[in-house]
Parts: sequence; structure tokens; C-alpha cells
Amino acid sequence: MEVTPHRIVVDVATTYVEDQSDPREKRFVFAYTITIRNEGGVPARLLTRHWIITDANGKVLKRQLREGL
Repeated sequence: MEVTPHRIVVDVATTYVEDQSDPREKRFVFAYTITIRNEGGVPARLLTRHWIITDANGKVLKRQLREGL
């Protein structure tokens, strides 16, 4: 089996946080777990992270650009 030299996989798991949400006030809180895996054949390093957070209508609520881990 041939190994792909560059293969980074990003998975996201979303959880609704009921005890911090208040639907009557239109407040919905979610927690996210981001998993980044190097499945390639060469070492990799995360240099930066860029997250774009949107609402259900696609409106951008927040942009974050940070250094890697």
C-alpha cells in the first residue's frame, strides 16, 4: 500500500450545551471538538489556524486567525 506523503485530516464533533442555552431568548450554545490528524508519510506542523464561525443563515459571526499549536 502506497502512503500519501501529504494528508491532513480534520474532524469536527459538535455538541449542543443545553444547560447554557435558552431557546426562549434565542440563545443556543454549542461546544466543538476539533481533531487534526497527520495521516501522511511525512511529519507536519500546524503553523496557523483560521476559524470562520457562522450562524444557521450563513452570516459570519466571528473570524479567528491564530498561531499554530
